[in-house]
Amino acid sequence: MNGRSRTLPAGLTLLCVSRALYWLAFCSVGIQLTFRLYADTGSAAWVAVMGVGSAAAALASAPMAGRLADRWERLGLVAWADAAVLAPWGLLLAWHAPWQIAAASVLGVALSAPAGAALPAAALAMTGAGGPGAQAQMMGRLGAFEQAGMVAGTVLGGAAGSALALADGLLISMAVTAAASGCVLILRRMHGPQRPAPAAEEPAQEGAHAARAGLLEVWRRWPAMRVLAAAAGLAVAARSFSMLAEAPLAKAAGAGALGLGVLSAAWSAGMIAGALLAARAPGSAGTLIWGRIAIAACFVPLAFTVVFPAAVAAYVAGGAATAVLGVVSKVMTGRIVPDAWRGRAFALSSMVMTAAMAAGQVPAGLLIDAAGVQAAYAVCAAGVAASALVLLAGRRKLEAALNAGGG
Repeated sequence: MNGRSRTLPAGLTLLCVSRALYWLAFCSVGIQLTFRLYADTGSAAWVAVMGVGSAAAALASAPMAGRLADRWERLGLVAWADAAVLAPWGLLLAWHAPWQIAAASVLGVALSAPAGAALPAAALAMTGAGGPGAQAQMMGRLGAFEQAGMVAGTVLGGAAGSALALADGLLISMAVTAAASGCVLILRRMHGPQRPAPAAEEPAQEGAHAARAGLLEVWRRWPAMRVLAAAAGLAVAARSFSMLAEAPLAKAAGAGALGLGVLSAAWSAGMIAGALLAARAPGSAGTLIWGRIAIAACFVPLAFTVVFPAAVAAYVAGGAATAVLGVVSKVMTGRIVPDAWRGRAFALSSMVMTAAMAAGQVPAGLLIDAAGVQAAYAVCAAGVAASALVLLAGRRKLEAALNAGGG
């Protein structure tokens, strides 16, 4: 990226492996808990409550997660956050009433939030000497390993939920999670603590008030972050329409449940390929704009016709473009925001995207029921294209921030 060095420090592959292991375990547990909750209650409402609770937990924990990531040693925070999810899972070994399953899932999301803010900030700092090229290569590898872990966890979680008792499946996932945490601690020993740089100015409030003020300060102080967050939120809200349309599309195309799995696999395959290739993309506002236009173009044909092979091709291409833009956005965040504030910057981005995804779910479902699958894909394409317009309108702010090199 930008023609600069892409040499990574030794041992960082261990960080990628840790993320693959962690997401394998986390997604596997998510599938097992969802399956068990529905099997025990026979009610989709319970599953919906767990989903809404998890989204609420992610939103509520983001401010404090960002603050912790900018105050504590980051690799240690990632390792402890990984290990913390073992507590609610461990309780389910003995008690697994429906409300306990839902509560464990929600608590697991909240406890894992600090790692989501600290990990990209630590990775950018550890590869900063190699320039944006090395940072992009690192973030791309992380993204590819994470996506691979999610896919494997989803498949293995389904298999475990069908073949194993809940306690056995949880014990396996807990062992994998402990291994992920151990990998991070080994890396910390190899490279030393990754402490955030001290901030020249901090919000005057304490505790939760300071955590919320920190995110607001990122929003206020760096206009380019407002552009990135607003565009990402709009694109994610639009993507929720295509996500809800996948099952109806597979049914309409006569592909059934297998077709739904193929669409999911196609998007994941595109994401992995795009993440690995992302270091070759220019780290510029133009890349984000044209990338969003490309994603919108992938969904346009599905607004007019339901042809399953075309849908698979669109999902591969859309997944690849999405992964590239994800890497570019993270590296740009590192260039815009100083190290002392990066944890909060990533927490802000995560919070906006989580809220956007949740906000898009109900309108998407209502639209599909009322107007069909093609209308949902039309809205998705239009929404992603609109996010490109947001980036275009804020292009000068982005370029000014990148040229200033605040990070």
